[in-house]
Amino acid sequence: ANVDSRLVANQVSGTFVAKETDMIRYLEKFRNNPFKDWCEKLCIYQHFASVKHPQTNGLVERANRSLGEGIKARLDAGNKNWMKELSHVLWAHRTIIKSSNGDTPFSLTYGTEAVIPAEMGMPTLRTAEVDLVQKNEALKINLDLLDEQIEQAVIREAKSKAKMERYYNSKVRSTSF
Repeated sequence: ANVDSRLVANQVSGTFVAKETDMIRYLEKFRNNPFKDWCEKLCIYQHFASVKHPQTNGLVERANRSLGEGIKARLDAGNKNWMKELSHVLWAHRTIIKSSNGDTPFSLTYGTEAVIPAEMGMPTLRTAEVDLVQKNEALKINLDLLDEQIEQAVIREAKSKAKMERYYNSKVRSTSF
């Protein structure tokens, strides 16, 4: 069987994504041929998925919906250039404090608050040049404190969920049939 070498290389490296329905139909040929046996011998498991219907969990879908809403809010009625707005929406998404855990996704990931680009040009306490040794020590301390910060965020998030649950349960009326 003739096989596209780039397709095989992408399949082996795990970077292949089918982008069009024609490509998916093209790939269906590989399910029942010697290529499938070859992949199984190398413990390569093929998964075919449409890009339009990605298999994701609810958290990713919620984050994507939030980003989509942010992009729509920034676009005019006729403007379709959403790629220019994506960086602004991502920045807002990463740096706005979430009410559920009281922290920003950026600070929970990196252990420090984000510095906005406008602050980079201004001499402030956050952007002033400091001794590299002191800076490295401060970063190590921030990383040590990151676990504690994440634990506190988890506690705040649990409290927020309990509060929502109490509110929901107070509005529910029991009915018997």
